[in-house]
Amino acid sequence: MDTNTRARGCAIIVAGGSGTRFGNPGGKLLIDVAGKPLITWTLEAFDAASRVERIVVVCPPEKTDKMHRAAVAPFGFATPIAFAPSGAERQDSTRNGLDSVPTDCDIVLVHDAARPLILPETIDAAIGALVSADQAPAFGDSGGNVSGKRELGAGCALHGDAISPTRCEDASTASISAPNDLHALDGVVCGQPAVDTLKVIDAGGCFVKTPPRAKFWTVQTPQVFWVDSLRRAYEWADRTGFVGTDDSSLVEGMGGRVRGFDAPRDNLKVTLPEDLVPVEAALHARLQG
Repeated sequence: MDTNTRARGCAIIVAGGSGTRFGNPGGKLLIDVAGKPLITWTLEAFDAASRVERIVVVCPPEKTDKMHRAAVAPFGFATPIAFAPSGAERQDSTRNGLDSVPTDCDIVLVHDAARPLILPETIDAAIGALVSADQAPAFGDSGGNVSGKRELGAGCALHGDAISPTRCEDASTASISAPNDLHALDGVVCGQPAVDTLKVIDAGGCFVKTPPRAKFWTVQTPQVFWVDSLRRAYEWADRTGFVGTDDSSLVEGMGGRVRGFDAPRDNLKVTLPEDLVPVEAALHARLQG
């Protein structure tokens, strides 16, 4: 199969959180939001994405039956949905989801279950950005050779310096050995260039430095990777004991290439009760067309 033109995607929907900060003993993912369980909105977006062929929901084993009955069974999804057990930490949960990805899927998308405003077109576009990187000339090579060592653009993503796909500059002389020599990129992450001023603080909480805002992105999900790249990143984390704050940090840590994908800013995550107000308003607006 030519993965550059027919790549199959599997979404891992991470739903293992306890919802403690939300303040609801039963968690937040099954609460009614604009007429449906919150997680159902998330699942419907991936179900509607043309390049997603499987969905794996990662949740506590004791909640699997209830989640299936309340958020999956009544809604007639076309995409096959499986469940995997969550772990003690988010990284453990994603690993369990990754172990459940079918062997015929080339791309994996890791997404927060509590981001119900994600759009199918954003999902497909992010997958397209990852795949199309293989079809463009390699960084520093107009002939398109992406094997062996991959040249780094001066503004390209390496070890966490994520950028927009339209902001990659001409290649510099730096290079790394590619963790995945088959592809130009290991992953793309939805997010946006930072718009707020960021401050570095000392131990007492006082500002000590104001770094250039242009160097920073705020990132969301989905985070989209070649399956082999993310598996290698988890193997690297196992060997080193690295614990990241997101999946991209694991891929960056092993020396992989991850690029930012400029996605809509309204892809909000429901963490606190007050987050429901703008999310529900946005969902009602979509229902009204």
